[in-house]
Amino acid sequence: MSEPSVVLSTAGYKVYSTSRRGAQADQGPFEMLALDVTRDDSVEAAVRELVRLEGRIDLFLLNASSGAHQSIRRISGETPR
Repeated sequence: MSEPSVVLSTAGYKVYSTSRRGAQADQGPFEMLALDVTRDDSVEAAVRELVRLEGRIDLFLLNASSGAHQSIRRISGETPR
């Protein structure tokens, strides 16, 4: 779990964690969602599920690494591939 997630959770925010295995992964203190950041359909499904569960997303913190080291403003949908 990333430190920002722990800090936000401790401060009372609802935090979800993700992994390709979803709820089968080590959940720790967070609810788990399945998400494979290399697949657009998986990202879209995770966003839809989170909005269904919570009604909105206030903050999305991506802590996955795929080797793309660019400013977020410069990353296209194709870059992570």
